Amino acid sequence: MKTELRTTLFALGAALALAAGPLAAGDKMDHAGHGDKMDHAGHGDQMDHSGHGGDMDHAGHGDNMDHSEHGDMDQAGSGGEMDHTEHMERARAKSGAAPESLSITAPDLELMNHNGERVRFATDVLGDQLVVMDFIYTSCTTVCPVLSAIMSQVSDKLDSRFGDDVQLVSMSVDPGRDTPARLKSYGGKLGAGANWTFLTGAKNNVDRVLKEFGAYTPNFDDHTPMLVVGDPASGRWYRFFGFVSPDRLLGAVETLHKQRMTASSVQHNEEHTL
Repeated sequence: MKTELRTTLFALGAALALAAGPLAAGDKMDHAGHGDKMDHAGHGDQMDHSGHGGDMDHAGHGDNMDHSEHGDMDQAGSGGEMDHTEHMERARAKSGAAPESLSITAPDLELMNHNGERVRFATDVLGDQLVVMDFIYTSCTTVCPVLSAIMSQVSDKLDSRFGDDVQLVSMSVDPGRDTPARLKSYGGKLGAGANWTFLTGAKNNVDRVLKEFGAYTPNFDDHTPMLVVGDPASGRWYRFFGFVSPDRLLGAVETLHKQRMTASSVQHNEEHTL
């Protein structure tokens, strides 16, 4: 059942990306279909749309364009579905990049897990385990299903290699809509086991956690696809962008596990020489 679901999820992500075709560098993203509802009043004086003419072209705005102020422009305003072709292309382009090495102290903020329990992020969720973590939202139909399928494969392989030493965590970037019940249903469809926790909570606390890991964006619909692997005890983390193979994530877990074993052995030897 889990294999069939993962296959479906990967197929969904691939189909959405391939249906529109690759977006080459310099190609223009056409927003003409958004209709009259598109209101740019919230962009401020610096943003000049006077030259757009009949067909509205946002190609020159660059990757940093924030649509969070559009107001009336939502998925319904663009024909029922938001075009995430560029989002998928960015994710695929970054998939082969080397991970970033980070030093992170996880904030011990109160969140809520998929069982509706109030938990502390650092002490209750992460604890002293190694962690593989992604950032998703349950209504996402593009990159999130692919990330979740990757996590599901990691979960399968962890059971035989690391047992209970690794915790999987999926943090919602849409806490306003992702209730514990929705997250539990989402995890159930993935066949998530006891070592996989889904988190939501008060937006301020969720945003603070997201910012700590570099996963925050004002418009959650355009969040950067990423996964992180870390050792909360040492503060060592690796951040992967795009659609990373499960084996690369497991390689990072193994590296951190060896570092733990080495540190433990050194400490043991030092204690015996005193």
